Amino acid sequence: MNTFIHSAKYTDTVKKISPHHHDVHQILYVTDGCAEMTINGECFLLKKGSLIFISRMEAHSVNNTSENYKRYEIRIPPEIIAEDMKNIKLFSVLFDRPQGFSRVIELPVEKTAPIFEQIVAEQNQNNAYKAEMQSSLLDMLFINIYRSFPQLFSSAETPAFETVKKIQQQFENNIEYKYSLEEISQEYHISKFYLSHIFKSITGYAVMDYLKSLRIARAKNMLAKTNLSISEIVKTCGFSDSSNFSREFKSITGQTPSKFRNSH
Repeated sequence: MNTFIHSAKYTDTVKKISPHHHDVHQILYVTDGCAEMTINGECFLLKKGSLIFISRMEAHSVNNTSENYKRYEIRIPPEIIAEDMKNIKLFSVLFDRPQGFSRVIELPVEKTAPIFEQIVAEQNQNNAYKAEMQSSLLDMLFINIYRSFPQLFSSAETPAFETVKKIQQQFENNIEYKYSLEEISQEYHISKFYLSHIFKSITGYAVMDYLKSLRIARAKNMLAKTNLSISEIVKTCGFSDSSNFSREFKSITGQTPSKFRNSH
């Protein structure tokens, strides 16, 4: 069984962290102290009991922390959406950002911290059925979130949800393909207007903006962690050419691809 946890840890030494990204989804849970975090330009004050969702497409930074700031962190790979999973509705809070979505919620420490503690313990050991145990614990965490904040999952109850998930999975599995809004609408037998409407209402992104953000996230990871040339990254991530890639990359990150690579 595949585990859908990339990494899990507990830390009490978090200081100021400059804007950055990870090509994974993140869940942070504060067990003590407080911190100020910026996600996609929006500032949040975190305190004991705060749980934070950060998608792979969202840049974030930690601006200030108290001396006793402590937190759990779970990183979940993007492949979670590329799988045909029975719990995809629960995990939609990792990557969908519909209007009114709350990136920060409050959950009781006495009920929530033990789940994170067990997940981290499993991550640090090589027990039998490790993946199955982590999967069960992750399900428990998200079910508790659903029961406390069902409004975060309201878009997952709409008839259009399954169509949007299929399109998101298609993007993840074949990101280099040259998609067009017209072609996608024809494939799913819906109008471009209706496709645009349901995709934006569920994900918070226009269809092609969502795809572009995925491609930029993938490119960031390749720039930071591989020695692939810019032209190879352009091809792998589905950009039309190097000039278009550089222009789109700078518009989102504020840096050229070369400068981003040098700084990482």
